[in-house]
Amino acid sequence: MKELASGAAVAIAVFGTGPYVVGMLRGRIRPHAFTWLVWTVTTMIAFAGQLVGNGGIGAAAAGASALVGVAISGYAFWRGERSYTRLDWLCLAGAAIALVAWGFAGGPLTAVILIALVDAIGAVPTIRKAFAKPDDEGISPFVLANFKWLLAIYALDHLNLLTLLFPATTTAVNTAIIIVVLGRRAQLQSRRTVDHTPRPARPAPTR
Repeated sequence: MKELASGAAVAIAVFGTGPYVVGMLRGRIRPHAFTWLVWTVTTMIAFAGQLVGNGGIGAAAAGASALVGVAISGYAFWRGERSYTRLDWLCLAGAAIALVAWGFAGGPLTAVILIALVDAIGAVPTIRKAFAKPDDEGISPFVLANFKWLLAIYALDHLNLLTLLFPATTTAVNTAIIIVVLGRRAQLQSRRTVDHTPRPARPAPTR
């Protein structure tokens, strides 16, 4: 049963990004390069951490996600979001500093905690962009990723902080992005509706 769950998680990781990739190629979705670069690096490290923590076949989802991340981050630097703000650069620098700290971490648990922190910091540029331009961000990969990580957690051979922390953090980050995108779309749509509501005609002047 765990093998089936792991296989489903890998399938979601590889094929679940299809709508997102189609949106990128059509120019409708513009992924933030900083976020996807950080996510790719952290997912690779988390994959290694799950292997060290005897995650077994459940770690395959992280490995597949890392490969998908390489492709999306490469495209993001080529055709993705280019309006980098000071906050984006600060988050990238913060993620880099945390990665350096990870390199000097005393044990695997400390390393995974730092990687989860880096992953959350790396999401900030995308959350900022999603708030400013919600129509330029798709939610399908984040919704499917949450299902993927739940399946991956179920498929893990050993449940402990070493194997659970990263997928739990990623699920929380994905949920935050989904809420921001849907919330801002609804807010902007409401404003557009109000702006296009016809105003009542003025009464004719009387003498």
